[in-house]
Amino acid sequence: MRIRMIAGAAVVGGALATSGLIGLAPAGATVSQGYKCSSIDGVTPSFSASITGKATINRTTKVITLSGVVFKLHNTFATTATINNIKFEVLDPNNTSAPYSAGSANVASTPAGWTAGHDTGLYELYAGTQTFKALSTLTTAALGATYSDNGPSLTSIKFKAGVLTFNLTAPAQASVTCTPKTPEATIAQVVE
Repeated sequence: MRIRMIAGAAVVGGALATSGLIGLAPAGATVSQGYKCSSIDGVTPSFSASITGKATINRTTKVITLSGVVFKLHNTFATTATINNIKFEVLDPNNTSAPYSAGSANVASTPAGWTAGHDTGLYELYAGTQTFKALSTLTTAALGATYSDNGPSLTSIKFKAGVLTFNLTAPAQASVTCTPKTPEATIAQVVE
């Protein structure tokens, strides 16, 4: 297998893996994404999530694979919360050059209870209830999907986090929507 370097990125077997230059995470690296959430009883909470993910491209089959996307949401409050219907989204990167492959959304079996799907973007959902202890971390199951490599050549395909939603049931009740703060982190990237 031939490996060559192009401006800080390695080309391995025809696929480009970024090295972290220009604010991008290397393949499989963890990035931090801040979220600003809707108001809860006059308080506007902010959360941060660490996100890990990897994207690869197979030039023969023309398939882009997003895999191992794990969200770790940090409860920075000094109180325990009970939440349910937790949904994390990954935005579709480019509907023309890299459309989602229908039915390809998948999620690992551990931790149990997470399901995968696709609506306006890829998502994973925990429909049950979780106790989110003060100053703890909620970790999702690994999420993945495939996308078609439609080109054109050298098109940069970037996967970014979408909204996070959940229902807060204790200590107060609210439907919470959290949007990524800018700058939006790139979870994974490939170049067609």
